[in-house]
Amino acid sequence: MNAGFGLSFVLMMLLGQGPNELLDLLPSKDYWQHQGVEMTAENVLADLTAADANTPAQGGQADVRRLMAIRTLGELRCKEALPALRKLADSKELFVADYAGRAIAAIEGRDAPRPGVSAAERLQDVELLPAGCGLVAQYALAPGAGPIDLAKVLAAMGPMAGPGPQEGGLDQLVKPLTEFAGMVGNLRVDAVTIGVAGEIDSDKGFVVVVARGLYDAKRAAAALKETLDGRDAERTQTIGGLEVFYPDREFGLIFASNQRLVLVSGPKRELMPVEQVVAAVKAGKGTLREDKELAKLIDAADKTGRLWMAVRMGETYRKAHPMLEPFVSAALVTKETKDAVEFSLLAQGDDADKVAAAVAQFNGELAKSVKGIKQAADKMPPLQPMAEFIESIQASQSGKAVTITAKFAGKGSAVAMLMPLMFFCERAAPATDTVRAEAVEQDAPPPPKAAPERR
Repeated sequence: MNAGFGLSFVLMMLLGQGPNELLDLLPSKDYWQHQGVEMTAENVLADLTAADANTPAQGGQADVRRLMAIRTLGELRCKEALPALRKLADSKELFVADYAGRAIAAIEGRDAPRPGVSAAERLQDVELLPAGCGLVAQYALAPGAGPIDLAKVLAAMGPMAGPGPQEGGLDQLVKPLTEFAGMVGNLRVDAVTIGVAGEIDSDKGFVVVVARGLYDAKRAAAALKETLDGRDAERTQTIGGLEVFYPDREFGLIFASNQRLVLVSGPKRELMPVEQVVAAVKAGKGTLREDKELAKLIDAADKTGRLWMAVRMGETYRKAHPMLEPFVSAALVTKETKDAVEFSLLAQGDDADKVAAAVAQFNGELAKSVKGIKQAADKMPPLQPMAEFIESIQASQSGKAVTITAKFAGKGSAVAMLMPLMFFCERAAPATDTVRAEAVEQDAPPPPKAAPERR
């Protein structure tokens, strides 16, 4: 299992129907085995007691180890741990009270609802986006169901996962995840909001991503500083009292608060709307609504589903692909039923004949995709849900309007939920790989130093 797959695996799980917390990617049994501790109630309770007595712990892993101990005691139904856990139920430390509450409920045989994010909070993130957006999308993650079984996940993914648990594949996930958690602590992702510039190519435009959840912003910033240590001074910039980090010339990170992380990206750093985003974070509102047309599309979109998208089709988008040329706007909404996620994409055009031609081309390419994914699914069964999803896509025309519907059976991953958005972005954004490769070659920063062990 290579490093690229490992990163993709983490992103898939964080953005899927599975865990939305980093530590839920670490099964307790595998974690304690990695720590050299036999996972018994007696051992784990002693570990927690030692941590709460301020007994020195191992480097930057102390708070992670404490959370894992709390969680494990709940999983082991350790009644002897109840007094210690109840003392932690009102803790103000990040994640501690939540973990203690879940553990107590597990021991007592009760369900403990996980925290989520309200629709009002999600809309606050939309308002942080800058003027000039052509596409706005948002995805709200479902609260995680608890720790996953990595061995079962790897087995279910089959050949796609590379080496299995017996070949060391499991350790190649547990070890880096544990080390990463030790650097930044636990983190939770509740919602992701995306704004893409209306005019975007290799020389202009931007993407702004607002991630909402919970994490230690100061700790994450410190960890990033360590990786940038020794590199040029322009890697950080203070704007309006907020520190902006530039790991490379094409994106900046703003650790806005313990609830928000903001990423600003673009082909040229000087054209990225970093100052506008910082001002929006500080004021709680940006300049998005200066575009009255896009604001109207956003307001009209049904935002009750977990995924929605509104697009004002500017010239850049329309010229990116023949299928997009006839359309002036589009909106994607989703609805969850008991056993499926339903999608509906409504696109509005300005010429009925051109719209009909675009639909015909779409259906032709869709037929090829269905055939290809079916063949792939025959060889790799885990792809079967995706094959069924693509096969369910249907496009219908009514004058200048087109409606595309699809259904994903079950409560599948966001990879499927984001397919329409991924498809649109692929068609709308011109390829810039060559330009970026040249930029990296001309101004390639030295490789980051390995982060020293945190103590």
